[in-house]
Amino acid sequence: MTRWLGGCAGLTAGAAVLAFAAVALWVAYAVPAFFDRAEVPTDESFGKQSGLTRSRIAQALGDGVLTDQEISHAATGNEWQARLTDPTPRVVVKYRANDSHRCYSFLFPDGLTERGTVGSVPLDRCPF
Repeated sequence: MTRWLGGCAGLTAGAAVLAFAAVALWVAYAVPAFFDRAEVPTDESFGKQSGLTRSRIAQALGDGVLTDQEISHAATGNEWQARLTDPTPRVVVKYRANDSHRCYSFLFPDGLTERGTVGSVPLDRCPF
């Protein structure tokens, strides 16, 4: 009976060692591959950044007023320029990604009103 218990213990220990080795090999393969992901394409990055800005500006416009602080928050640290008193109010934000930059203009077709909409257009050339 003692011999059988020793065999079970050895078998259990061997299975544990094999399981540990399998997990260690999987982690050694999977973790480095996670960091080897390709960079997000530049156009996709600009699209995501401008979409987030458009959403934040629309949310900030909920009270019918758009402040510099709200624009700064919406632009998430990017350079921006606002012309809110023009007949066609707009905010221009310059985004950077992968050693490139692009400007988007955020327009308010209904004006700066509580129920106003926000549209965005990529610009061919940045004004600043």
